[in-house]
Amino acid sequence: MATTAFKNNYRNIRIVVLCFVGYILLNWFSPFLMLLNYDFVRLFITFITSVIVMIPIVIGYKLLGDKGNYLQVFGVEGNIKEGLIAGGVLFLAAWIFSIFSLDFLRNLVYVKWLFYIFIEVFVIDLCVQAFFFRKITTYTGWSFFRIILFYVAIYSAVALVTAFVSLLFNSEILSKIGDDLKLLNMIPMDLLLKGILSLLRFILTASFLYWPYVEWNFNLWVVVFAHLVLNLANGLTFLKIPIFILLIVTGVIGTILYKREKGLPLAIKRFWS
Repeated sequence: MATTAFKNNYRNIRIVVLCFVGYILLNWFSPFLMLLNYDFVRLFITFITSVIVMIPIVIGYKLLGDKGNYLQVFGVEGNIKEGLIAGGVLFLAAWIFSIFSLDFLRNLVYVKWLFYIFIEVFVIDLCVQAFFFRKITTYTGWSFFRIILFYVAIYSAVALVTAFVSLLFNSEILSKIGDDLKLLNMIPMDLLLKGILSLLRFILTASFLYWPYVEWNFNLWVVVFAHLVLNLANGLTFLKIPIFILLIVTGVIGTILYKREKGLPLAIKRFWS
């Protein structure tokens, strides 16, 4: 019985990983649709991209045999009120950290742009949080950081393979690498530093969004609105500290205080083991 359960979980994990890799690749290459000179494509690019990147995830759900209506299957049956409150708290914190800067509020003027960002964030969290993280948590029972490292490893592996394949089709770059193996000399240090910082932000954001997703009983709306505020605060700093870091700290402390006030235990008890 235990052997059968292990085989089923192993099969399900492979399905999740393969479908998630498909999502990553489509998510990276779908923006090239902008190169198509069709007004229809340019007008509905956000919706077209969202539909395309969701294809592997929908296939994954079908292969996993999940039953129920799509609101349940995709994990959006959570309390949207909790999501609005969480997003509102982080929004207020972001505005305060930006010292009531108009640069932060100016983003809200572009309602059309804000709507597109919301759609993009919603689809990302649907695929990453509701599909990958929730399914891997269910099928493995791993600790918090082990799942995060697994997530980062998949992204890194896909990025390396994609970069290698791109190099194979670029003979000029290959010849330069062959003539001079000092590859770092070909990369400006400031660009390299930005790449490292982007990777660190990517890991930190993924960790933060996964944590409240579990703590708020897999309520996707909490993650979506928190993610939306993080995007709005992108590029802003407070005393040279990126505001998105301050928002992450605010979200963690706020969740802990709320649960302590309500007498609720933290859902995540294992971080390393």
